[in-house]
Amino acid sequence: MKQFLLILFLFIITTNSQLMYAWNYSSHALTGIITYKLMDTNSRNKVLELITHHPRYKEDFVDAMPDTSKYWDQTQKERWIFAQISFWPDIARGFDGETREKYHHGTWHYINLGVFPNEELKKQFGSTLPSNTKLNYDENSEFERMNIMEALDYITNEFESKEATKEEKAVLLCWLFHLVCDIHQPLHTSAMFTPRLFSEGDRGGNSIRVGNYNLHSTWDWALGGEKDLIKLAEFLTEIRKDYISIFDDSGTNRIFNFSAWLKESYSLAKSEAYSKAVRDTVLSAENSNSCEFPSFTMSDEYKLNMEEAAKERVIIAGYRLSELLGVLL
Repeated sequence: MKQFLLILFLFIITTNSQLMYAWNYSSHALTGIITYKLMDTNSRNKVLELITHHPRYKEDFVDAMPDTSKYWDQTQKERWIFAQISFWPDIARGFDGETREKYHHGTWHYINLGVFPNEELKKQFGSTLPSNTKLNYDENSEFERMNIMEALDYITNEFESKEATKEEKAVLLCWLFHLVCDIHQPLHTSAMFTPRLFSEGDRGGNSIRVGNYNLHSTWDWALGGEKDLIKLAEFLTEIRKDYISIFDDSGTNRIFNFSAWLKESYSLAKSEAYSKAVRDTVLSAENSNSCEFPSFTMSDEYKLNMEEAAKERVIIAGYRLSELLGVLL
């Protein structure tokens, strides 16, 4: 029975992908809105012009704009488009057949760097892990199996290429928005490994239960589920007051160094997402005879730390994306 429940749980978390692999709409929309706010008019217009060449521009942008948009001014409409660009790869997740195969790339959203309950278990894995941890795109990269680091490298190379069409770049623009946000989510950069329960990794916290959800989806929804653009803009105004200072000094935060961004998120994964309490929970489950995945109960302190980390990472992602676009477009 326990083995059956484990298989059932694996099936559920594998098929319910809408919650599994990405920050929710609020987080991606906030990154898009921040990017819009920080770019000058000329740079914004380059984004807005390029996205019109998207093969699904009419279906996923023009026709998808909410009914309330008839009351919006031009700035509000443009902000919505930036938010939609940032979220679009998760929209592609819901496509069917050949359209999904063409536009959805599941492994692009993450990289699974190893986290372990303790040093003893870490040593059992040696120097290699059963996950793709390549940091750059090259001729040996498999397009449909690339991780987020390979994908970001590939996308920036394509933007600099004279061979890529505007249609191709418009699709990759959505992925660039999306992945810059994703790489700032700690659980998109890491996975817990143990010899017994998580020999292939816990899929970035997807296999650690938190109530009716899991650790990964809880982090994805750390900033709530607001979809109203005006309310999101108001929320952004408030959180920027607290975090604007992180970009006030030297340019160290502005370096277009995906490896540095990965290192930041991975460090947060080890210290906050996979906190000592989480690691102890996993270790207890690993040492038991149960086949069930560990169930973690979040403390108020954990939730607060998670929310504060999410706010900071989304703000940083928006700043970095705006500057990256200024270079690439």
